[in-house]
Formats: sequence, structure tokens, C-alpha cells
Amino acid sequence: MNSRLLRSAPALLTIGIVAAAAPASADDVDTCRNSARVDDAIAACSRLIGEKSDDANYFYDRGNAYKNNRARDRALADFDQAIKLRPNFAAAYVNRGEIYTGKGDLDRALADGDQAIKLDPDDPTAYHVRGDVYSRRRDYDRAIADYDQVIKLNPNDVSAYNKRGSAYSWKAEDTDSRKGDHDGAMPDYDRAIADYNQVIKLAPNYAVAYDNRGHAYFRKGDYDRAIADYDQEIKLTPNYAPAYDHRGLAYDQKGDHDRALADWDQAIKFYDQAIKLNPKNAAAFTYRSILYKEKGDYDRVIADADHLIKLDPNYAGAYHIRGEAYEAKRDYTRALADFEMALKLEPRAEVARRSIERLKFLGVER
Repeated sequence: MNSRLLRSAPALLTIGIVAAAAPASADDVDTCRNSARVDDAIAACSRLIGEKSDDANYFYDRGNAYKNNRARDRALADFDQAIKLRPNFAAAYVNRGEIYTGKGDLDRALADGDQAIKLDPDDPTAYHVRGDVYSRRRDYDRAIADYDQVIKLNPNDVSAYNKRGSAYSWKAEDTDSRKGDHDGAMPDYDRAIADYNQVIKLAPNYAVAYDNRGHAYFRKGDYDRAIADYDQEIKLTPNYAPAYDHRGLAYDQKGDHDRALADWDQAIKFYDQAIKLNPKNAAAFTYRSILYKEKGDYDRVIADADHLIKLDPNYAGAYHIRGEAYEAKRDYTRALADFEMALKLEPRAEVARRSIERLKFLGVER
């Protein structure tokens, strides 16, 4: 059933017919709202909607079930209906905003976050929605302010500390890489580390916090502490390929190239397996191509980038990493063409812009 059918009179008539054959039971309200079995929850909510199609709660609960089942368009249709029936339904705006964020529709996500905060300024999840939008837009100060508010409302919110730490870390990277101010980035890396420390204090087995803190230490040049965090991450999630990649980078910076290569080879094995299971796994091809680049295996970088471009001709990152491989092989004309395509697809890609400027300064032309 698509979202338009959910809003149409024939759909409501159809639901009513099904409900007549299978009327809602006394247990359906609890199943609709609380069942961990998504299919059971959806069926119970649908029976309830068939008998009472003007109750916003039933659409909201079914929307949550669809959302948990990754049926985002059906979830959106139900949250739309819940809001239509109850325009001040703050939680429906929160959940709809989360889906819009996941779909990359940041304008609508921001509007829903704003509305949810207006309706219920004491709901921390509303600030999560808006903070996530600001983070994705690289508006890190506003994101941090929203995560501050989450923590003020709920001092034990592990996710808020982790997200705020990431916002500080990304802000530091902007200062470090894009603005060339390494020393100026250090205070925000320290703030990020403080937030990750709090995450680990509240949730010692939260593996991603060790990865994030390790990254902050790496950017600060504290490679031993970075390695210690990646060690702990691997202990908690031994099959997580990026942890080996990141630890390999830290070893490489320390000059321990044998350990770096061993870690990269292990990560490549995991990505090989992921690609075998799903030949359209773009993330696995992306990360594997980066590892091949780190190992200096540029022909394999180009092969993986070719595959990525075949999967998605508009993927700017694939053109950029292929351009880097061509540049390393001194095929400068092809490198320039790929960097220019990357910049065309992603006009804010400063690294592509700098690569183009570097090659043109050397006299490379297409």
C-alpha cells in the first residue's frame, strides 16, 4: 500500500472491509503501541485504524512500527495523517523529522524539528532532530547548542554526548584542514575528547565512542592513545573493518609499517566478504579503495572507483579517489578530469578544488 492510497477514500473503505473480517481485539491497543514484533504491531494498528480512523495515536504508532521496519515512505504517510488529525502532535513531528533527515530532506527535517520544539520545548528528542540537521549542514555551533540543550534536559543521554563530541571534532577538522589552523583546532578536539570520555563513563561498551575518541587523539598527533582506543574498539567489535583501518593509520604515522599493513590487510578481508555478500555495497567498495590507496595499490583503487561510478555515476567521492590514484600513477590528465568531475558534482568539495589548483599550477591541461 503506497502513501497516496493511505490518504484516499478507497483505501479507508478497504481497511474497513478487512477490519470487518478481523475486528480489533482488546489486546490490539497494547500490541499496536508496544509489541517488539513489528509485523504484529502493524497488523494491530491497522485493525484499530479500520475501526477508528480518526485517532491520531493509531497512525502515530503504526508509523513508528513502519519506521522500525525501515518502511520510511509508509511511516511518513502515517505521521502525516497523525499530524493532520492532531496538528499539535509534537512527537509525530519528531519522528517525521528523523525520517526526513535520513532521506536527506534537511529543509523539511529542520521545519519539523523547529515545530516540535515550539510545541514541546522540554522534549530532548526534538533538539536531537534539529541538532542532527545542523550537523549535516556543517553548522556545528548551532548543532552543539542543541545538543547542549539535550544534555541539560537529560544529563545521562549518551547519544547527545557522542553527537556533541562529533560536532566538536568536525568543527576542529574544519579549522585544521580547511582553514589551515592546526593550533586553533586543538581546543575543540579536547572538547570532543571530554564528551567521548563522558560517553564511555556512562556506557563503557559503547564501541563507537572509542573509535571517535581515537580519531580525535589521532588528529592531535597522540597516536599511542589513538591505538589504545582502537584496540578497545576491536575487542568490543572484532569484525568491524574500519577499526583495523584506523589503527593501521595510527601505526603508519608511528612508522610501524608492518603493523599498519597487517591491519589494512585484515580490514580488506572484511570488505571483500561484505562485497561478496552484496556486490552493490558502495560503502565497502569505498572503504576498500581507500585502503588500497594507503597500501599504494593504485590499480585496485581505480578498479574499485570504476565500480563505484558504475553503481552511482553522481558519486563525487569515487571520482576524487580515482583522480588521486591517477595522480599517483602520474597520469595527470585523467587525474585532472576526475577532480573536475568531483567538484562539478560536489561544489563545496574544497579538497577537489585544491587538487585542481595543484595540477594546473604544474601546467596540467585537459
